[in-house]
Amino acid sequence: MKRSLLLPLTLALTACEAAGSGFENPFGAPQVPALTLSVTPPTLTLAPGATAHVGVFAFSGSVALGTPALEPVEIAGIRAIPDASGMTVSVSGSAILGSYSLPIRGLSSRGQGQTVLDVVVGTQQAGGSGQ
Repeated sequence: MKRSLLLPLTLALTACEAAGSGFENPFGAPQVPALTLSVTPPTLTLAPGATAHVGVFAFSGSVALGTPALEPVEIAGIRAIPDASGMTVSVSGSAILGSYSLPIRGLSSRGQGQTVLDVVVGTQQAGGSGQ
């Protein structure tokens, strides 16, 4: 008799953990808190072959956390490489003129976040320093 109750009880407990059941596992994987990332300046206009720096700063609510660990990004000949205070953004000499949105992702011990850096590849520079 004990064996006949074991399978239905196991199935019932397994179903309770299903998402939306109201009985999710409280010991499941912890949720990572969201950070707010600030990029300064939020938009760069760079000529092909130019390089500029953007600062990236993380906030948890109203608490400033500093520069998080950042992921490198490369889209359409635009490369953003993490450095000590943000990212160094460079545009290849063969990049096509236009507007691009680079996803900036950061992680700290307090959470993770994402924002966008808008890069305009044009013939004149504004908001960035070229090399």
